[in-house]
Amino acid sequence: MEIILKPRKTAGILSIIVFLLTSAHIAGQFSTYYLGYDNIFGLIPMFNLNSEENIPALFSTLMLLFSSILLAVIAYAVKKSGVAYFYHWLGLSLIFLFLSMDESLSFHESMTVPLRKGLNTSGLLFYAWVIPYAIALLILILLYLKFFISLPAKTRNLLIIAAVLYIVGVIGIELLGGQKRRHGVEVGIDVGSNYFQ
Repeated sequence: MEIILKPRKTAGILSIIVFLLTSAHIAGQFSTYYLGYDNIFGLIPMFNLNSEENIPALFSTLMLLFSSILLAVIAYAVKKSGVAYFYHWLGLSLIFLFLSMDESLSFHESMTVPLRKGLNTSGLLFYAWVIPYAIALLILILLYLKFFISLPAKTRNLLIIAAVLYIVGVIGIELLGGQKRRHGVEVGIDVGSNYFQ
């Protein structure tokens, strides 16, 4: 059986889904902060990009899982053809499988409080899970540097752009969220109890 995925068509469909999810989130925030309705039969939390266990989180989980499957297929093709870097592709597949599970089961959130207490972190590092994940990221960069250099220029550049966007979105925004949490506590503002659990 042969499955053909057209990159432009796939990217277009995913972009539409992202646009719809973002629009639903913005509409929910408008309803919450300007109209005074923060639930509406559960629809607002169901599409809140700042929450877990809802439609956007499911979408993220499925996209990471889909990426893991694609990388596993690439690893299989690489091994079958005898090309180098089979274990690197397989490693990427396993990493994305872990990220998919983490998105679904929130491994990183469960380690936040113990790490915060143990390392006495605050401010940008209020969400202390970013520390071990950032260390793991640096190790992966070192392990995969030669592999990325070996890739065709177009593939390498697209992967780098995707990686930067993902890392900034995951770790960067979390750092800013930690800083916001610190200011919110200091001035006594309720900046969203659900987000800062």
